[in-house]
Amino acid sequence: RGHIWSAPVLILVCVNTEKSPHRWREDGAIAALNILLSAHDLGLGAVYVTAFGSTDPSLTEKIRAVLNLPPNIMPVVLIPLGYASPDAKIEPKELPNLNDITHNERW
Repeated sequence: RGHIWSAPVLILVCVNTEKSPHRWREDGAIAALNILLSAHDLGLGAVYVTAFGSTDPSLTEKIRAVLNLPPNIMPVVLIPLGYASPDAKIEPKELPNLNDITHNERW
């Protein structure tokens, strides 16, 4: 959580559920993807954070209250944005073997 609150900029991607009643989550995710790609193109660090809605729904309501969001505006993704510290050490992430997660024609 430290990377969220220490970021110089936080972008909360929200969607108007009246304009996108059936696919508002997908619309928010696509908007967030474009923000992330643009940030990368500008040399900025950004992280896609959605756990606030699924792991603690009350947090979504707190966010809505703090920002005074109308009922039809739903927060989807939080994106902390900024430059990485030159001292930052990023631990390598162990990824699954591609052959274990790739299927051709059949599962």
